[in-house]
Amino acid sequence: MIPFAANAIQVSHGKNSKNLNIICQKPKNIHANRASKKIESFLRIYKNSIVKSHLNRIVLCGHLKRYNLDWIRGTYNIKNKTIWLEVDDHKDVLFILHHEFSSLLMHNYKKINANQWIKHNNGDYIKSWQKQKWDWQPNDTLRRNGFLYSYSQQSLEDDFNVMSALYLAGVPSYSRMLKDASKFHRIKEKLNIVKRYYKEILIAH
Repeated sequence: MIPFAANAIQVSHGKNSKNLNIICQKPKNIHANRASKKIESFLRIYKNSIVKSHLNRIVLCGHLKRYNLDWIRGTYNIKNKTIWLEVDDHKDVLFILHHEFSSLLMHNYKKINANQWIKHNNGDYIKSWQKQKWDWQPNDTLRRNGFLYSYSQQSLEDDFNVMSALYLAGVPSYSRMLKDASKFHRIKEKLNIVKRYYKEILIAH
């Protein structure tokens, strides 16, 4: 267990949680070390008081499963203020960290105004993993309807997660994608909500 002293965050490797149906295999050292550097970048943009209040632990996994779903890259637990994160050769650690932390913030810190957000949707959320299409390719029809990707159509939380993670990760390709997607009015308005939401949470962005 590695402490990140500035924010009192514990980073663990390969910790299962039977009561949460989480299976987390221990990651390779090379992947864990890379992820640790990304965690430092992740923590750096939030106010210390926010991190201290809403995140206790990050668990790194070589492979992560929850409820026998083996495609997930991250998950969280509200009660324990914990994020589980799959780390490997993919370069999505920052995206996943911000994605999962946005859920903890939504549940424990400040809720999103659902009516304000949903009014920018042209269509309902699917709310069914079985009916979801897993397509992460840009789609102008989806974006015209207010959804960045098909995953964003799953629920308000997933919709907010995706946009928050892309906005916060500080990855140039993500920033370019958001700029391009913001030519669609509904996406632009949702992104403005995200920016207002995080204004009091971030040190600077």
